[in-house]
Amino acid sequence: MLLFNNPQLAAQRYLFCSEEEARIVSEKNTTRDFLKSQITDLGEPDENGNIIWYFDNPIISTNSNDIYIGLMLQRRVSEYTDEDVVLEIIDKYGLRDRCVHQEVLDVVDLDAVYACNQEGVISDDEIDSMIVVKETFALTKVKG
Repeated sequence: MLLFNNPQLAAQRYLFCSEEEARIVSEKNTTRDFLKSQITDLGEPDENGNIIWYFDNPIISTNSNDIYIGLMLQRRVSEYTDEDVVLEIIDKYGLRDRCVHQEVLDVVDLDAVYACNQEGVISDDEIDSMIVVKETFALTKVKG
């Protein structure tokens, strides 16, 4: 830990470190993006949809002495309801008065939409069409 007794030197060091941090983050992100595309081609999917690329030889961290045997694109899934699709389905069955409540904006009452599904008015396939699944991958380290 560096201790300073001169604010000018501390400011100079702070600015230098800030610039270095920005440079390193940029380089890390460029490398990460390259590796993501390579791991997609070189790696093997596991039972959870992650893609793992095992190194030919383990890599030892120069900072922590941790041993890494590969990199993984960790599958992450998020989903949300596409309200445009919901509104199309509501309008198809003339359910706007029941499922959309006016405040300042039209707000879809998803409980009412799902109740319409339970009553057989809206099909399961139509309910499924409302759900948007987004899949992303995070680059993570695999330790040995």
